[in-house]
Amino acid sequence: MQYYYLVSSFHDIVLDAEKIGNTLEEVWELCREEMSHEDFEGLRQLFLFNDIANAAHYGKPDFIYRYPAYYTQEEFEENMKDSDSFLPFLAEYWFAYNNERRLYPEYLPEEELTILLYEHLDDFHDPFVREYYEFEAHLRNIKSGLVARRFHKPMERSMLPVGEFADLMRRSSSPDFGVGGEFNFIEKASQLYESGRLLEMELFFDEVKWKWLEERVSLEMFSAHDVYSYVLRLALATRWLSLSAPDGKQKLEKLVSSIQSKITFSHEFDIHKGRK
Repeated sequence: MQYYYLVSSFHDIVLDAEKIGNTLEEVWELCREEMSHEDFEGLRQLFLFNDIANAAHYGKPDFIYRYPAYYTQEEFEENMKDSDSFLPFLAEYWFAYNNERRLYPEYLPEEELTILLYEHLDDFHDPFVREYYEFEAHLRNIKSGLVARRFHKPMERSMLPVGEFADLMRRSSSPDFGVGGEFNFIEKASQLYESGRLLEMELFFDEVKWKWLEERVSLEMFSAHDVYSYVLRLALATRWLSLSAPDGKQKLEKLVSSIQSKITFSHEFDIHKGRK
């Protein structure tokens, strides 16, 4: 299905925009109204990292619902009454949790949920969704590997066992984790990290993701995938725009602290509108 009107209504965006024509929430609601049920389902699936954060932090005193996500807050809370109603990877997590056991006890809850998501990746029929999560796995394991190498932590524990190259990267002792031929940006990312330019490194990784999102749909103008690419890029631009907001200094400090210590697979520092 082609979305000529929807895509034509999108404002041009750049990653380091000083302002955005339409908010992420406005575009999300427009997509909900204009897209077919199947295509909007694919868009929802692309924000499952927020659902993972919501599940991992649910019930904590400072819990704020991360949005956009696959489930609205109302849907999430309704499904908590019968956790089998969740997507399979979330249902599996909650079944174990309710029986007081962990499926991957050596990992943090968000990491455990992420592993479960990737174990169920083939459940998603849209190739864009699967390819996006594969690329995310590579980026996030590379970031985690840079931190692990700096602090002499074992790669097997720092990188999650997800993504096509996970086993190779976790065993490799080479500077490029054995995948430099696949990802030619690793050397620059490593230089930025080793020189302490942490925010530049984070921005650089988002630029890499931005480029991938643009190239992935270069031959699919006005398609559902074109919409997916735009919304994901809008989420990235929204993230960086929020760091220049009045409360941006605190967010920046939190981001730098997280990079210095450990990079996890959550979207904790993707700035989406939270709803209490």
